Amino acid sequence: MSSKQSCGRTSAICCLLSATGLFLLACQRSAPDGPLIQGLTYRESYVDQPDSYYQGFLVYDVDGLPRIPLVKVNDVPIDMTYYQAQQGQYESWNPFPVDTTLDLRIAEYEGEAHCRVNMPGSTKLTLPTPWFVLQKGQPVSIAWNKASGASTYYLDLYVNYEYNDTFGEWDSYEGEWSVTVTDTSFTFPGSMLFPPIVGEVLDGEGYIILWAQDGPPLLAGDWGNVKGHGLGYFASAYEPPDGWFPIVTPPASRLGAAQVSARNRARVVQRMRRAAGIPDTLPLPEINRPRPAPARKS
Repeated sequence: MSSKQSCGRTSAICCLLSATGLFLLACQRSAPDGPLIQGLTYRESYVDQPDSYYQGFLVYDVDGLPRIPLVKVNDVPIDMTYYQAQQGQYESWNPFPVDTTLDLRIAEYEGEAHCRVNMPGSTKLTLPTPWFVLQKGQPVSIAWNKASGASTYYLDLYVNYEYNDTFGEWDSYEGEWSVTVTDTSFTFPGSMLFPPIVGEVLDGEGYIILWAQDGPPLLAGDWGNVKGHGLGYFASAYEPPDGWFPIVTPPASRLGAAQVSARNRARVVQRMRRAAGIPDTLPLPEINRPRPAPARKS
């Protein structure tokens, strides 16, 4: 289980698509057979809007890619969005079948790489319950429904609260922990969430992110699950709506579904800012939504 404290959550997608780990891995192999490949197929559900879909792939060869590779998933081509002499990037935001197998095939100048994973079906958080309020020292028990096709589950817990320390001084605490499990439940102990310096907890909130996923874990020394003329990793993930709970806040003060969704989106923006190294004090440019054309007069 990994732990990160006093820092924002980096984008999981960006971490998984970063090819750095594979490049270092390739340096340890004397004669890699084909290009390095890393890919992710991802679906996310929201509280108040349709599901979003994403597929992203990187194909890299240190000796160069003399011919542009062709990337297909279940015989559907994935558009190339970036290319240079050594690397091609492929992305798609089109809906794809779920609760089924995904066959990846990448054809390039000397052969074809292939891989198969499951695209997990749907799941949802069942614990904590909607009326759960976290108190000081209390654990957070999380449970969810089994997702068909999932081999593992990635779980991320984030808490942020204000408190008076044991000397009576005000301060704030921010902590984040993640774990990958094969079961459908996990408990984060209260001693982990509340350090000894915390005296009286004043107010706060927690977020839970769950990924039902299939594909090999990224372990040192592993060459991944891509076969044929190439090596690397191909994984799939489904993310249900985030969980939210108050910390010592009465249930009557709990936010509605629309407010929770807006707060979750703001939290994602904050995490992306920190992952990109953009200070919180630096304003982001506003993106105006396109306005509908005025009605034409008859």
